[in-house]
Amino acid sequence: MENANLQNTVSQKHYVKKALSILLSLIMLFSITAGIDLSAYAAVSGNYEYEIQEDGTIMITEYLAWEKSVVLPSKIDAYEVTAIGHGAFSGCESLESITIPDSVTNIGNSAFENCISLTNMVIPNGVTSIGDYTFYDCENLTSITIPNSVRRIGENAFFNCTSLTSITIPDSVTCIGRMTFSLCTSLTNITIPNGVTNIGEYAFERCTSLTSVTIPNSVIGIGNYAFYYCENLTNITIPNSVINLEGSAFCGCDSLANISVASDNKNYVSVDGVLYNKDKSELIKYLSSKTNTFFSIPNSVTSIGENAFSYCKSLKSITIPESVTSINDMTFYNCKNLKGITIPNNVTSIGENAFSNCTSLTGITVPNSLTSIGKSAFSNCESLKSIIIPNSVISIGEQAFYNCENLISVTFPYSVTSINDWTFYHCTRLENFTIPNSVTSIGGYAFYDCRNLVSITIPNSVKYIGNEAFTCEYNYSYYPEDITIMNPNLNIEGCIVSYKTKIYGYCNSTAVAYANSYGNNFYALDDNHVWDDVWIQNEATCLENGTKRYTCTSCKAIKKEVIPATGHKTVMDKAVAATCTKAGKTAGSHCSVCNAVITAQKTVAATGHTYDAGIVTKAATCTATGVKTYTCTSCGATKTETIKATGHSYKTTVTKATTSKNGSSVTKCTKCG
Repeated sequence: MENANLQNTVSQKHYVKKALSILLSLIMLFSITAGIDLSAYAAVSGNYEYEIQEDGTIMITEYLAWEKSVVLPSKIDAYEVTAIGHGAFSGCESLESITIPDSVTNIGNSAFENCISLTNMVIPNGVTSIGDYTFYDCENLTSITIPNSVRRIGENAFFNCTSLTSITIPDSVTCIGRMTFSLCTSLTNITIPNGVTNIGEYAFERCTSLTSVTIPNSVIGIGNYAFYYCENLTNITIPNSVINLEGSAFCGCDSLANISVASDNKNYVSVDGVLYNKDKSELIKYLSSKTNTFFSIPNSVTSIGENAFSYCKSLKSITIPESVTSINDMTFYNCKNLKGITIPNNVTSIGENAFSNCTSLTGITVPNSLTSIGKSAFSNCESLKSIIIPNSVISIGEQAFYNCENLISVTFPYSVTSINDWTFYHCTRLENFTIPNSVTSIGGYAFYDCRNLVSITIPNSVKYIGNEAFTCEYNYSYYPEDITIMNPNLNIEGCIVSYKTKIYGYCNSTAVAYANSYGNNFYALDDNHVWDDVWIQNEATCLENGTKRYTCTSCKAIKKEVIPATGHKTVMDKAVAATCTKAGKTAGSHCSVCNAVITAQKTVAATGHTYDAGIVTKAATCTATGVKTYTCTSCGATKTETIKATGHSYKTTVTKATTSKNGSSVTKCTKCG
């Protein structure tokens, strides 16, 4: 089915190509008579779409087939092929190999991007530039030959070429661009040629198999994160030519045991594997592979560079001298075992992410000299319990204490005017936060999921609150329980609290409008309401209170009053006496309104019959039974009893015989004869 679809697509493209060829022929015919310049017109020949350039040569703009092996012609329609245009072969996933003619001098941006089956490439001698993203995501590219004619390799040119194990960069190349070899995870070693003067940002980022790099004396600059997370890189030497080296260049290189600096380098020096500028006034990089648990920064240091101690997982404590005036971005990022730190009195700023991910940091001393705390400075410091921010601080960046889930106490300065987005996001143990009168705005998600903030007061100085600033719904509980808004004209963006949070504010205020919009109960701080006629929202019942609801005719605020439960109206249920054969009931009671049972009636068992001694109502005879009848003394009910027949009682009379008469014997029942 897939092959059929492919054939249909190919057929459609052939129809398109034929139509374009006919159209081009007409255009060319017209141009001859009208004198029109044909440069920059697109045409199709065979499997190629191309454009005629100003010099009369052509640039391939798109490959229209899906062949595994391609031999690019040096001429098409009698025009010399000199360029492969932007994205010409991009996404040709079945392409495994291509032969490029010597006539080509330029390979454009993204020319072979995402050719995931391409395994090898020989770039001809005439090419002077490899564009940005040229071989981006060619994940099966194992080898490539770059000629000496190439002077520039563009940004992201070999990004994510995960099968590329080695590459020879010719001496003609002067610059390795940004992210050029980023994520080339199979690249084991590389020699940078003598012509290169700059290694761009992230140039070899996450080349995780890279063990060695040779940097020539021609290099003057190594950019930010140039060798970021090259976790198997063990040693590197900085030549004397380097004048611009970013400390973050070797960030995350956990196997890097030493940074050597040429002794005649006028700008940098390495002492015990720690990289400084020449006069040691700036500490540039402390290697994350070092196993020391303590380090004391020399007194000569006045500045600590970006990422200087990042990923130092062994460090537990560090001494910063009074000479230091600033802590830069990500200086102590991801120092997971750093427990405590004292910032000296001369430090005026803490940079972005400076202590981010220091998950063991329990406390920090902040001096009165400090004026700014950067974005995410203490984010994910999960063990930090308290911090006192002095009034010298005038700005605190977004996410400054993001996810400090054990932070209980914060002393917030009266000098800060804005609590920015996400500042205390997910500080789940934060309690009793006081917003000072200096604050004029509170950003979105600033206190989101601060589930121990029960009550919040927004001072009159605050003019703006962002979306979800205080929202928390945890375990079916809703926080804060209440919020007091003092500014009647506060600009509220979106939903700022749970719908169950009580809103306190003034009549005719935006707090009222918010409560009405989101269904929160509103409670007025003033008595200036004009209430309408009462509306019974819920009738009172015998046991449950009802609700009276009033609406302010001015600001639409809602006031509710309780209607007390009415209580039951008792009706007595009479007792029913038990009889000989029927059960009875005790006295009870119930509510005449709701029929609820107040006192339950209990069942009294039937008494049963009490019979007299009985009389014989039919006497028994010798041969027939008799009947005895008993009568209940309570209800007169009777019962009978059979008297057995008495049976005969015989007697024999004998008459003796005489001389003249015979004798006789007669037997008779004495009762019935």
